[in-house]
Amino acid sequence: VDNTVSASGGGSGVNGCRTCPTMLSDESANTMTLVNAMRYCDTLTQGGFTDWRLATLPELVDLLVTVPSGSTTGNYLWTTTPYLNNGNTYYITRMIDLIWSYNDPTISYRCRCAR
Repeated sequence: VDNTVSASGGGSGVNGCRTCPTMLSDESANTMTLVNAMRYCDTLTQGGFTDWRLATLPELVDLLVTVPSGSTTGNYLWTTTPYLNNGNTYYITRMIDLIWSYNDPTISYRCRCAR
């Protein structure tokens, strides 16, 4: 678990946001569809916490500052942010270089959960 910003857990405010998540889980070991990624985060227990959820694209970008150097991969990760120009696609991003794209929610990618 990457929790270098807040030892007390989520919600203490990256960039001054009082309700934003401040912790990221480890990257999932397997790829999964968007629905399964949301389910994975909802049922995740890691670092003694059980209140994980799939992050939005802006949250993942903000949380990048909490991730220790060398702990990101080049894998695309799901976000819950819909791509506005197409109602049935969602943003994916790579935390190693913040390259983003979008894809159909039935395609499989890895995820990192936020709290």
